[in-house]
Amino acid sequence: MYSLKSMRRVRTCAMMVMFTSMLLAGMGCANMSLTAIDITPSSDTQILNRIGEKAQFTAIGTYTGGKHLPRTEDLTQQVTWASSDTSVATVDAGGAVTAVGSGTALITASTKGGLGVVQGTSNVKVTLAQRTLVSLAIIPSDQKLVWVGETAQFLAIGTYSSGSPLTQDLTNQVNWRSSDVHVARIDSSGLATGGGNGDPNAPTTISAVAMAADGSVITATATVRARP
Repeated sequence: MYSLKSMRRVRTCAMMVMFTSMLLAGMGCANMSLTAIDITPSSDTQILNRIGEKAQFTAIGTYTGGKHLPRTEDLTQQVTWASSDTSVATVDAGGAVTAVGSGTALITASTKGGLGVVQGTSNVKVTLAQRTLVSLAIIPSDQKLVWVGETAQFLAIGTYSSGSPLTQDLTNQVNWRSSDVHVARIDSSGLATGGGNGDPNAPTTISAVAMAADGSVITATATVRARP
């Protein structure tokens, strides 16, 4: 039979052993430091196909040192994110990448480690599908000019096969033409000016002409009438 004093001595020794083990384990963890950062998706695997498309990147840190096996930790919200070319892609503080323009950008996640700054990198490619102009429309489709020098504005709106936006104001990009400059002249900005002549029953044609990516010519028409 153990005496009460002996039992207390045994318990004290056991507690000291446990405390020493915990201290040593803590010292081992304290000696571990961040040595690497891996970003997922990995290089050349993330491709964005349109402006505004987003992709989430994740930063995984690896810690080594001490007597323990290497361990990993999600550092996505702790690292500093950066893009090598913000005209191609931007990245926010949480690792969300947004496509801005065609090209390739290097995405970097960095933070301070045991031996200085530790960083990981990954490439993002933005490959934009070629947009093709498929049609033009002139707004408004009909105007009336009654006296010499009176003006009226036309707009040319293009519609594309894909991409965003599908419609676009091309007023200053198309070629404007008038079928009868005595009734109305039109300048490069789509502004028509009345010539004071013309038959109200025989409208003058206003044309907007543009060239599509495949070389085809796209044309839209509207009319200008001389008021009686």
